[in-house]
Formats: sequence, C-alpha cells, structure tokens
Amino acid sequence: MPPGPAFPGGQAPTPNAPGAVPALVLGILGILLCGLAAPFAWWQGKSAENAIASSGGRYGGKGMATTGKILGMVGVGLMILGIIAFIVLIVLGASGDINLTN
Repeated sequence: MPPGPAFPGGQAPTPNAPGAVPALVLGILGILLCGLAAPFAWWQGKSAENAIASSGGRYGGKGMATTGKILGMVGVGLMILGIIAFIVLIVLGASGDINLTN
C-alpha cells in the first residue's frame, strides 16, 4: 500500500514570500540590538506584504512580514526618540543647565 500524503489534503505548504523572514529577523534586531536595522525591517516587511498581496495565494508568511514591518516602525520611533534625547542632553550640557561630569 502506498504511503499517504505528507500534508493534510495532499498539498504542500505555501512558501513564505521573499523577504518575510528577513523582515522579522531585522525587526527583532532593530528592537533589541541595533536601531539601524529597524528601517530595513520596515522596508523589507512592506515589500514582502506587497509580494504576498500580488501573488494570488502563491506566497504565505504575511504574519512574519507584518510583524517585521511593525517592529521596524517601532524601532524607527525609538531610534528617533533616542536621537532627540541625545541632542537635548548635548544642548542642555553645553548651556550649563546640567552638569554631565559631576
């Protein structure tokens, strides 16, 4: 007797869209380690979402692409806040309002 199908319904799983996994990885890196990865996660996630939308069901991985895009957006926001905080500290330190050296 031949073996049954390897997947339920006899169909192979839908492959992830190009860029879905890198978007997720870059998004995680952008939040945890390096804010510079965040804009690339945002861009990669948006590109993967566009590929999924135009594929007619040939690609999956929408959840990974969307999560990477959102993490990228959050990472960019945090990076901008960090830059603003840095500039404020420099300006306040230069004006003598705060003493950074104790």
